Amino acid sequence: MVLHELNNALSAVTAFGRFAQEALPKDHVAEPDLERAMRAVGRAGVLVAKLGELFADGEESIGDKVTSAVWAVREPSALPASTTSPLAKTTATGEHTGAPLRVLMVEDSELDGALIARHLSEAFRECFVRRVDNAEALEEHLRDQPWDLLISDHQMPNFDSSQALSLLQASGQDIPFIIVSGSIGEERAVAALQSGADDYVLKQNLRRLVPAVERGLRETAARGEKRAAERALHESEERLRKSEQRFQDLFEFAADAIVKCNPSGTILLVNQQTEQIFGYSRQELAGQNIDLLLPAHQTARGISLAQQSADALAAEAHPTESQQTARRKSSSEFQADVRAGVIHAPDGLLLTFTIRDITARLESEAALRQSLHRQQVLLQEVHHRVKNNLQIISSILALQASQTLDVSVHKVLFDSNLRIRSIALIHEMLQDSTQFGRVEFGSYARALISHLVRSCELGSTTSLELDLEPVELNVETAMPCGLILNELVTNVFKYGHSDGTPDRLRVSVTSRPKGGLCLTVEDSGAGLPPDYNIETAQSLGMQLVNTLTQQLKGHLEVQTRPRTRFTLTCQELEYAER
Repeated sequence: MVLHELNNALSAVTAFGRFAQEALPKDHVAEPDLERAMRAVGRAGVLVAKLGELFADGEESIGDKVTSAVWAVREPSALPASTTSPLAKTTATGEHTGAPLRVLMVEDSELDGALIARHLSEAFRECFVRRVDNAEALEEHLRDQPWDLLISDHQMPNFDSSQALSLLQASGQDIPFIIVSGSIGEERAVAALQSGADDYVLKQNLRRLVPAVERGLRETAARGEKRAAERALHESEERLRKSEQRFQDLFEFAADAIVKCNPSGTILLVNQQTEQIFGYSRQELAGQNIDLLLPAHQTARGISLAQQSADALAAEAHPTESQQTARRKSSSEFQADVRAGVIHAPDGLLLTFTIRDITARLESEAALRQSLHRQQVLLQEVHHRVKNNLQIISSILALQASQTLDVSVHKVLFDSNLRIRSIALIHEMLQDSTQFGRVEFGSYARALISHLVRSCELGSTTSLELDLEPVELNVETAMPCGLILNELVTNVFKYGHSDGTPDRLRVSVTSRPKGGLCLTVEDSGAGLPPDYNIETAQSLGMQLVNTLTQQLKGHLEVQTRPRTRFTLTCQELEYAER
C-alpha cells in the first residue's frame, strides 16, 4: 500500500513536469529556471525515497508534501493555493470594486487545485480560495457564507459538476459557475451550459480561465443590477398602485358627490355619493350632460373655464364656489354648495364638480335664526320692562320729593332718583343694542351727562368738555362704571361752583391697551381739602364710589389741587355664572 502511494506521487510529479514545460508561458519562467525544474523532476526518485519519512509526521498529507515540492520546483517562494493573494473584482461595466474575490473550488486533486489557484492569484489583486472535494463540504460552505465564484471539476469520485451546480442553485447564491475539467464531451458541456453553468475550461488550456471568470463576474453583476432595477421598478409600481388606490378610495368614499366631465360637460365618472344623493346609477349618468344634475345656466361658468386655453387656466388657479339648485332623479330639487374646478389630465382637460347637499344645514341655520330672533325679542322685552319699572320707581321718588318740605329728605330722594335713572339708561341702551349684553360706554356717558345737566338745571355758566371714545363694555362692567360716573358728575354739579368764575366740567372716556377703560372727571371749582381721603369719606356718594371701585377691581386716583380730578382705571369684568 505504501509503495502504491509513493508510485502515484512519483507519477504525479513526472506528469506535472511535462505539463509545466508545455503549458507555462516562456515570458513567465526564464529558460534556466525551466531547466532546473526538469532536473528536479529527474531527481524525483530521491524525493520518493524520502517520502517514506512522512508517515511518521501526521501534520501534513502525502499530497500536501508533493504539492509543496512541486511549487518549490516552479518557484521557491510560491504560496499554497488556500492562502490569499491580490484581486480586482469588477462590476457589470468592468469597474473595479476593490472587494476581495471569494472563490469556492470543487476539486479532488490538490495539485490541480493549486494550479488553478495560482492562475487566479496572478490575475486578481486579492483572492481567497477554498477547496472542497465532496457534496457535504460544498453544501456546508455555501450555507455558511457568501461566495463570488464557484469552480468545479467535471468528474470526481461519487460527485460531479451537475450535482455541484444543483447545490449552488439550491443555495440561492447567484454567482458564476465554471467547469474546469481535464476532459468533457461537447454534449455534456452544452448540457451543463443549458442547466445554468456560465462556462467550461479544459485543464490543458487554463489560459481561458481568467477571461471566463471575468466574463462570468460581469454577467453576474449585470444580473444583480438588473434584479435591483427590476426590484426598484416593482417597488415604484407598487407605491404608484397604492397611491392610486388611496386616491380611488378618497374619490369613491368622499362625503360629497364628485362628478368628472369633459370640457363640453359630458359626465365621465361619478363616485358612490353621487348615486346616493341624486338617485341615478353610474351607468345612467355616464355620457349625460352635467345639466342633468345642475341647471345649465348655473354650470356655464365652470364649463367655460374648461374650454379656455391653458394660459388662461393658470389665472383660474382657485376653483369657483357657489350655492346652486340641484335636481334629483325624482325631479325634486335641493340647495347645494357646488365647487367647480379644472384639472390637467394626461388625456386633456377635465372639469370636476364637488356637490354637497346643504339642505340640513340650511334648515339648521333657519331654525337658529328663528331661535336667535326669539331670544332677541325676549331680551329686548326684558330690558324694556326693567327700564319701565325703574322709570316708575323714579317717578314715584320724584313725586314723593315734590310733596316733602324737609330739605334733607328732598335731597336724598333727588339723589336716589338720579342713581335709578343712570341704571335705567343702561337698560334702555341694551334694549336698542344689536350686541346682546354689551354697552357702548362713550354714548352712554354722553346721554347720562345730558340728563344730569337737565335734572340739575345748570345755567349757561357751566362749560362742558367731553372726550368720549367708543368703548364697549359688558353689563357687569358698564353698570358700576355708570353709577360711579353719575356720583362724580353729580358731585361736581352740587359742590364744584366757584364764585365769580365760569365753572368747567371735563369728562373723558378712553380705552386701555388690554381692554377696559379709563374714566376721568375733572372740574375747575374750589377743590377738595388737601387732606381729603375718599376711603374715609362720610358722604353716601363717595362711599358708593369707593365700594364700586373695589367691585370693579380697579384703581381710583384723586387729585385735590389745583383742581379736583378723579381718574378711574379698570379692566372689563368677566361674566360670572349665577
